[in-house]
Amino acid sequence: MSKPVLVIGAGPVGLTMAIELARYGVPVRIIDKLPTRTTQSRALAIWPRTLELLQASGCVKAFVANGLHAKALRIHRGNKILARIPFKTISSYFNYLLMLPQSETEKLLEEHLKTLGCTVERETELTDFVDKGDSVSCTLTHKEGKGESLEASWLIGCDGAHSFVRSKLGMVFEGDTLPISFVLADVRVAGLFMPPDEPTIFWHHDGAVMLFPISRDRSRIIADIGSAPLRMPDLEEIQEIINQRGPGGLTLSDPVWLSDFAVNERKVRRGNLTEGLYIGLDYEKVYFV
Repeated sequence: MSKPVLVIGAGPVGLTMAIELARYGVPVRIIDKLPTRTTQSRALAIWPRTLELLQASGCVKAFVANGLHAKALRIHRGNKILARIPFKTISSYFNYLLMLPQSETEKLLEEHLKTLGCTVERETELTDFVDKGDSVSCTLTHKEGKGESLEASWLIGCDGAHSFVRSKLGMVFEGDTLPISFVLADVRVAGLFMPPDEPTIFWHHDGAVMLFPISRDRSRIIADIGSAPLRMPDLEEIQEIINQRGPGGLTLSDPVWLSDFAVNERKVRRGNLTEGLYIGLDYEKVYFV
């Protein structure tokens, strides 16, 4: 293949795609319009099947060494345990849930990609593309507005919920936003009586609150706030929620990330017809992941 594959977006999906292409000897370029990778924890959990795929890619050892191995999921009502679901029964060499912040996931993937001879081109944005049948003509804009024309053999859009690739193709991002709002906090938690390597869900009539270990001294708390509008929480609000719904006796401190979010269940329809152009996941030369 004389022309490179162009991957748009250097999050976990784009980095994994670039790694898979590079390790099979396919020429690849990966670009991202942001100047740096994320510093937020975001997605935390890596399941056994994903670890098996990372093993095939040759980078699982770094993940296993850097993540926290969660051994079970606990379900509580207050300080009473209702159920404990062990992960050791999973039929995999990786019979645990690996807790690793997305910032670290991206770092490890990017470092592995470099060993395969490819680096992320940051502050570089795809601003236009045209499918030419046997290639894709792409227009890139680099830092300070410098332009570049690139002929790519394939274009792969891994550019997230607000994807330029998907938008330009006219693909409808179909689905729903669940009518439930959530708040989260990455904090230190004092007074834990449950094992620090077991994620715990506390059931409560006002909504569930979930406690996920990030590392030995830091946890994430996620709380369902029902149909209330999205709002940025403060530590006092999260403390009040954990006092009300948790086991009692927990003290939160040192927040490094406070946020709110909604859950979307959406996907691109396979095979749209828009303005006479066939597009979809099997569109001839432009794929969206």
